[in-house]
Amino acid sequence: AAAVCEKSKLYDQAVVYYKRAIEARKTLLEKTHLDYITNLNSLANAFIKKKDYGRALATHKEALAVLKNLVGEEHQFYADCLNNIGLDYLKMGKCDDAAEYILKSLDYKKKNVGEGTLSYTIGIESLGHVYSEKGDFEMAFEKYNEARILRKQLSGENDSLYIDALTALGRLCLKEKNYNRAEEYFKEALRIRKNIKADNDMPYIVNLQFMAETNFNKCNFKAAVEYMEEALSIRKHIYGRNHPRFARGLYYL
Repeated sequence: AAAVCEKSKLYDQAVVYYKRAIEARKTLLEKTHLDYITNLNSLANAFIKKKDYGRALATHKEALAVLKNLVGEEHQFYADCLNNIGLDYLKMGKCDDAAEYILKSLDYKKKNVGEGTLSYTIGIESLGHVYSEKGDFEMAFEKYNEARILRKQLSGENDSLYIDALTALGRLCLKEKNYNRAEEYFKEALRIRKNIKADNDMPYIVNLQFMAETNFNKCNFKAAVEYMEEALSIRKHIYGRNHPRFARGLYYL
């Protein structure tokens, strides 16, 4: 029920259902602790979508305390939770606190699960987000590119995390007004999405919108409109003409 409400953007109701699920699982904690942690993380994500980052942070910290007792500090889930807390702080604009938790997460992962894991690359990319927020382009680019290279080595280019790394690099270049380089990364991400037949969903639409924004900033208005029209066509196919997401596509166009 919570998941359905969340998907429908009824975040207040989603929070109510997640809380009820958490209370119910407390009596079964020893038997179903991973489900309990999953519920806590889902509740935190609902708070994030409500932009209630303080309550998301508190929920992730509760999950961290439970994980410490149940699986210990050497477990990957514990390190992942540290990373989540770091991202909460980042959304609150507290870059130093964010860096502290993300670096701690990376240290745990390096010692316990190794650098050759996709989980480790998530921490590297998160660190890139911190540097980007702080305006350190060179360090942000270095971390994003490190994540990209590792992900390609680990899972190949036809992987969603690799595409995310390309998108992060593109967004960074777009932010720095390096439009030609931004276009290269966004175009490569689009090529891969088409190659793996992931060209009919919301991430693909967002990718098209980044291409449109990049071309608009390059004063290539015809290409910008074409990308946005393609995005609108997919919105119509997925959601229909009477859906708010189709209306939003019209607004962007």
